[in-house]
Amino acid sequence: MQAGYNRWFMQLNPVNGAMWVIPSLLPLTIAACRWKTTPPAVKLFCPTLILFCAGRLLISKVDEFRTYSVLGLITFPYMLALLLAPRREDGAISA
Repeated sequence: MQAGYNRWFMQLNPVNGAMWVIPSLLPLTIAACRWKTTPPAVKLFCPTLILFCAGRLLISKVDEFRTYSVLGLITFPYMLALLLAPRREDGAISA
């Protein structure tokens, strides 16, 4: 398992060790903060994202960004949609 290596690498080099946070946990954090206005498709994807991140921390090296690049291709459009969506007065996203 790579979990021990990942823990060691993130302690040794926090900037490079936390690279996986950007494509994986940042969109999840934005979705959680805006949960009431988050589209259903994004809400349904959140558990998959959590399981993917946990699995990747256990079986792959955190310093190999290529393992998270595919995830970034999926989550960045969701993140942009959440950040750029117009809001109504009641806080809901307008269509």
